[in-house]
Amino acid sequence: MFPFLGAAAIVALSVGCASSPPAQPQVAADPEMLVVSGGRFTMGRDDGQVALKGNARSGKGYVALDGTLAWRDQLVPTAEATVKGRVFDVIRLPEGLVQISPDVRVVLREGQFHVGGDLVVPRAEIRLKRLEQSGVQVSPDTIVHGRDVVSVEKRPPLFVLDDLQVTLGKKVSFEGFGLKTGLAGGLLLNQSVGADAGLVSGSGVISLRDGQFSAFGQKLAIERGSLLFSGVVTDPGLDVKASREVTYEGRNVTVGVLLSGRLSRIETRVFSEPAMGELDALSYLTTGKPLSAAGVGDRYAVSNAAISLGLNQALPVVQQLGSALSVDEIGLDTTAAGGTAVMVGEQLGKNLFIRYSYGIFDKLGTLKATYKLGRRISIEGSSGEAQAQALDLIYSINW
Repeated sequence: MFPFLGAAAIVALSVGCASSPPAQPQVAADPEMLVVSGGRFTMGRDDGQVALKGNARSGKGYVALDGTLAWRDQLVPTAEATVKGRVFDVIRLPEGLVQISPDVRVVLREGQFHVGGDLVVPRAEIRLKRLEQSGVQVSPDTIVHGRDVVSVEKRPPLFVLDDLQVTLGKKVSFEGFGLKTGLAGGLLLNQSVGADAGLVSGSGVISLRDGQFSAFGQKLAIERGSLLFSGVVTDPGLDVKASREVTYEGRNVTVGVLLSGRLSRIETRVFSEPAMGELDALSYLTTGKPLSAAGVGDRYAVSNAAISLGLNQALPVVQQLGSALSVDEIGLDTTAAGGTAVMVGEQLGKNLFIRYSYGIFDKLGTLKATYKLGRRISIEGSSGEAQAQALDLIYSINW
């Protein structure tokens, strides 16, 4: 469910802006880019410590730093500073705008900067059209034989979030991957001081306001939407209800989906008002009509919707569709790459069987034809986007 992943990402984006080390003030010529001006930084030495002061402006806002750095009678220097500001632009790109109003403290302790306090995001507009393509990440415990193993030492993060309260203002919105919504709420963020720099935990609730998202070729209004954080921020809990109104032959029907569970394991349930069978509810959701009035193309759309809603729930629906479509075989299969595919098969004559499978995740189709030459011998030909053409001679033995 990419829309909800994107909604969670805006929080991480705001936090990243606050916890990253400040760059030197620069002036950009491109009006679409971030412009930082009026930057000043001064240091005053006094009896084993240095007074730090600085300020900068960006957009209509500003930030100011005030702190000290001490090293006298210490092997490792210590520092403490406050960073305060108002509506300071930290991101200004075609993809979005983020402003922050920080009131945070930064403490240098044991070689790490601990960042805590309050960070208000009064305005943020994030517009994502697509994600850059990237390869599948290899599991850390994967062993490749014949390749030298390079040991990479994990180092503790330089900046550590330590009770940083992030609060979203009234002008925070996200648009991308079919989701368009306002965001409200806040998170209390903390971070491990160990080597796992990406382990940021948070507690709080982010609400989706006046939102809608596109699913199954339809636009669903978000009646209730919350991201519930109580652990790692990349895996929040979900409490979402989205629906659409349908009128068919004078009958008003409300159909939609309920999302629960966690982002890494979303549980989906279809609902309808008035109540009806899951298959009819899916048909109203995707086609705007009951299954009995849907054509062959509409029924395949219902099948695809069932698959995308969750494989565990999809199999019974797919089997029911097999009867409705009057095909000899329909179900779920495993692809050569280990993925999952929807499979439809039809017996043509006594000896020929045609089977077509379509990958749910890789979106690749494969056509197979099996012709029975004898009681134990058959020949199978296959062709598809995922593989080259192949012809196999199959000898079967029944145990």
